[in-house]
Amino acid sequence: EALCVKSGEWVWRLHVEVSLLDDGGNAVDACALAAVAALRHFRLPEVRIGGGDGDGNGNGDGNGDAPETTTIIHSDDREPSPLPLHHTPLTSTFALFSDESGESVAVSSLLDPSDREELACNGLLT
Repeated sequence: EALCVKSGEWVWRLHVEVSLLDDGGNAVDACALAAVAALRHFRLPEVRIGGGDGDGNGNGDGNGDAPETTTIIHSDDREPSPLPLHHTPLTSTFALFSDESGESVAVSSLLDPSDREELACNGLLT
């Protein structure tokens, strides 16, 4: 609802792209945290919709219609509003290690593995 500009017609579409420069382990958690931080920092500009004759079609068919105009208001004129995030996703990665001797089906887990621990583990759970 917060991204809706005009109900049923126009919405803002956000795209978050994360570039990973170095993987010291636990890259999924770091990327998720970076994406949430970017969304919390983002400010949504205000939009003014005007023009037209009020019938909503704005097709300019010669019946006194004028096409609707959409204006994105600059941040110098009006303060953009923060994106309302009601929940913050947090991720945790566990490295899973099985018993190498095969005598037990017990699995050990390690929270927040490094890159070497990720290589040595039998599986990851995020």
